[in-house]
Amino acid sequence: MPAAILDSFCLSLRDEGISSATTVNIVKTAQPSLITPLSMQSLSDSFFYHGPLDASRAAAEATAASAEIPITIPTTCAWRGIAPNTAAKYADTMTLELSPPIVNPFARNAAGLFARIALAGESPTWYWLLLVPRGETWTAGRLTLLPYRQ
Repeated sequence: MPAAILDSFCLSLRDEGISSATTVNIVKTAQPSLITPLSMQSLSDSFFYHGPLDASRAAAEATAASAEIPITIPTTCAWRGIAPNTAAKYADTMTLELSPPIVNPFARNAAGLFARIALAGESPTWYWLLLVPRGETWTAGRLTLLPYRQ
């Protein structure tokens, strides 16, 4: 996954008042486990989708077409790469997790990825990051806060 994706998050964190010097953990591989029925439901709500929805099926189809992929970690922010399932060791540091890119089934010709940021795994904030194809790679588009409800 290209570094431009994390560069986009770095800018968003600055907009939220978080210094670029503040350490943020980033799970070093994209996590298909973020593609869940609840995250797909939130995505459909965010895009004001009013058609028939089977969130479990949408999640299963998106997960089947995705894989755990490495994430390129840039030096724009104080990112600290961590292994999957080790976020609990960093109770005082925010952790960002990204899903693999998927096709958005609720919008025409759109792809993106889910992002979850949390402190010690508590009260996560979920985002959808639109991805724009640029030749053989992707660049980050608009970042949307998702109405994720547990």
